[in-house]
Amino acid sequence: MEEKMTKEILKHEVREYEDEIDLVDLLKILKKRAKLIMGIFLITTLIAFGIGISKYNSGKRVSTIVSYNFNEISEGLNPDGSKFNPNLIISNEVLNGVIKHLGLEGKELNVVEIREKISVNPIVPTYIYTKIKSELEKGINSSFNATAYEIELKIIKDSDLTKKILQTLVVEYSNYYSARYAQSDVVPVIKMDETYEYQDYIKVFKSKLKDIEYILKSKNDQSFVSKQNGVGFSSISNKIELIREVDITRVQQYLVIDGISKNKEMASKDLEYRIKNYESEKQKKVNEVEALNGVLKLYKPEGNKVLMSGNAGTMLEQNPNEYYSKLIEKVAVAAVEIGNIDEEIKTLKEGKVKINSSNGENKKILEATLAELEKDVNDVAISANEVLKEYNDRFVTNYVKTISPVNEMTNSKKAVMIIAIGMILGLFLGVFVAFMKEFFANVDLKN
Repeated sequence: MEEKMTKEILKHEVREYEDEIDLVDLLKILKKRAKLIMGIFLITTLIAFGIGISKYNSGKRVSTIVSYNFNEISEGLNPDGSKFNPNLIISNEVLNGVIKHLGLEGKELNVVEIREKISVNPIVPTYIYTKIKSELEKGINSSFNATAYEIELKIIKDSDLTKKILQTLVVEYSNYYSARYAQSDVVPVIKMDETYEYQDYIKVFKSKLKDIEYILKSKNDQSFVSKQNGVGFSSISNKIELIREVDITRVQQYLVIDGISKNKEMASKDLEYRIKNYESEKQKKVNEVEALNGVLKLYKPEGNKVLMSGNAGTMLEQNPNEYYSKLIEKVAVAAVEIGNIDEEIKTLKEGKVKINSSNGENKKILEATLAELEKDVNDVAISANEVLKEYNDRFVTNYVKTISPVNEMTNSKKAVMIIAIGMILGLFLGVFVAFMKEFFANVDLKN
């Protein structure tokens, strides 16, 4: 028993001694093959360093963020209702503008080369991304229209030039986009032809004033007032109403009462046309009065009556005397309107008889009044153009805005990681090659 234990102890001591011998041998091998290990380590490190620097340089880029400030963008539309395209920033028109502005035509840079280095990335908030992902997992189709985009440009030749290109790109794009989708409300001034009949002048003036009113009323902010001249939409509308009710009416009195005309035959036809229109309008009013009188004869107010409203099943109780009074009021209003139309027809017929083409004093006064009226209408058009331009520019200049400066970015972390991995691999590869070479050397020696 004791002999057996003694043998086990001796075996263990021999094993420990052999392990110590192996560790010493390893250290000897590493020392012996140190140059080989160091060489492989340096070569691998240099290769990794080269790859890392290449990645670092290729990953260098400059970026900025632009936002779109108009309501339609949230629906994926341009201000005019057309489909929004974020890649418009790299269109030929914009890039050619950048090249021309920076004088890059002779530096071997073209539109294609610059476009290949630009990326346009929508900015999606984290909560939106999470929401869309959650809805997609539930089988619900979801979408999001970005209102801001990150514009990245890879380095072209050097950082300074690339920054200039990106800064100019955003400016050129903003100008191009604003010009493309700007509201161009322009009211042309009028120049009357001397061959026009006097009545034609009035028609042109009325039409021009109506056009201006239509454009002003189409704007959302009716309280807008110009900061440059203090004129607003409401003041222009008041001026139009004054011209229509006072100046134009005064001119028409000259034409009808005094019968002044350049061409008696044309003026007579115009009055006939107006008379027919009034007679047609009068007949409509007469028919309306007859219909109302028929209702009045059939209607007998006796106590409260229950009437059906527009909604099925709803009953309304109405005082019959009140209803009867409203009918009478409508008849009275229509009768007054018929009387006014009769007066207009009478005046026009009298004017038709008085039509003349003489060159009397009244004709000179009329022509002077028309010239003054033409000036007043054109002044309103000019004023409206100035106010409309300021109103539209207030929105157009803010269509595309830069919300971050141009920043330079690199892949420095990636480059450092590549170099570190290369150094570790180089060390392990050097040790592995050293041991393998030593192993094959010992095999050859034994053989």
